[in-house]
Amino acid sequence: MSRTRIFLIAGIIVLLLGVAGLWQWRVHERDGSAALARGLAALDRGDARTARIELMNAIKGAPRSVVAREAQARALVELGDGAGAQVEAARARALGAPPSQTRAVMAQALLLQGDAAAALWRKIRDAAVFPRTSEAVWRLSLKPYDAPQAVAAIKQALPAMRCFYDWGGGLVWLGLPAKADAGAAVIRAAVQPLGGHATLVR
Repeated sequence: MSRTRIFLIAGIIVLLLGVAGLWQWRVHERDGSAALARGLAALDRGDARTARIELMNAIKGAPRSVVAREAQARALVELGDGAGAQVEAARARALGAPPSQTRAVMAQALLLQGDAAAALWRKIRDAAVFPRTSEAVWRLSLKPYDAPQAVAAIKQALPAMRCFYDWGGGLVWLGLPAKADAGAAVIRAAVQPLGGHATLVR
């Protein structure tokens, strides 16, 4: 084989590799995955401005990306845009993100908008007062004056229980080790005779 033909073949191979690389790069740019990777990297190193731009491009390429939406909410919080962060966090939830994944950024977004009360009530509603994922969370609905009696009975049988009173005692949140029935038998035995209700939230 002549040297000219060898160079020609080598040139064709290099050209094909270049075209393949360019095609792969364009695919990643089009579906937003490359922009997402750059955005997450920028967020990790504290460059929220760059992260916002890259994540915007990622969302443009993949509008239903939960990861991109949640990361964009975090970037906007870092930039002080509470309203924008709230919108992105809500979109992430609508696309299937579990509340636990967006709870912190949503609270920060509300606080940035000066709505401390809403941030607090959202944390209570989402059971963020019990952040341990190893805990089962119960919500008890009782007459306010019956709540201490029910809680005392449950605490006696389940010493590891933690509680948080809401609505002046009309609503009680319990955190318990998520083992066996998570205290279901004890809790219902304490609540039902008082005309209350118990719901396992998590």
